[in-house]
Formats: sequence, C-alpha cells, structure tokens
Amino acid sequence: MAIDSYTTRKKRTFLYVGDEPYTTKDGRAITISVWEAKCRFCRAPYTVTAPGRRETQTDAEYLAFLDKSASFGIVHCEKHRMKKKQAIAAWRAAGHDAQRKLSRDDVLEIRKLLSKGHRPKTLALVYPVSVSTIYQIKYHQSTYK
Repeated sequence: MAIDSYTTRKKRTFLYVGDEPYTTKDGRAITISVWEAKCRFCRAPYTVTAPGRRETQTDAEYLAFLDKSASFGIVHCEKHRMKKKQAIAAWRAAGHDAQRKLSRDDVLEIRKLLSKGHRPKTLALVYPVSVSTIYQIKYHQSTYK
C-alpha cells in the first residue's frame, strides 16, 4: 500500500498500521486496514479499522472511499470515549434541558425583539436555533423546541 497516512477534512491525521484478515458475518474472508491516531484529550494512541483496499483501486479512489468511513470520526481513545447515555447525562448535568434548546424566557425575548423589527436571520445567529424556528416563534407555531 502506497498510502501511509490519511488526514480527514477536519485535519485529524491517522497513520496506516497494517492490514488484518477479517471474517464477515456471512463468512467471507476480507482484509481490513488498521489506522492509528492520538486521542484528542490525552494524546494516547488508539486504533480504528476501515475496509481494506481492493487491488483494483487507485490511491485517489481509496482516499475517496476512506472519506466516507465513519471510523475516522472517532477522536478519543477508549478511556475517554463517551457512550450516548453518558454524553446525555453530562449534557444534562451542565444545566441543559434534554428536549428544549430555548427557555420560555428566550422565546418571549425573541418575540419582543421581532416586534421591535429585528430580522429572524440575525436572531438565529444569536440563539442556538435555525431561522425556520425563529419564524415558527414569530407566527406563534408550537412545533419549535
């Protein structure tokens, strides 16, 4: 393999470690590529796997293929990787409501600012919601959260 490192669009660099044999659920024998990166939190090395390169693929085709792999979205070692329930608990512990991005006071404030002539696009930059949510608030629709 001519590719010895891969840099994602978010500028994370993974080093090629090697290939390993792998048996799929349906019993086929394939090869997977092993890549190593550093944990964003503690800088400890960790590995991820991705589908191996086919013999007929060029370097450019394989890099385009790697761009689609979810494995390269992992940024932490196993010790610092949170499971979904842990992440939600940490988010709630920080004072966030699980269902609501805006408090009732925020909604009232947005309505007041809209009545004073502020544009929804500008308010969407200030509050953590989309422009369409600001319009829903403006027209008193109850589907926003």
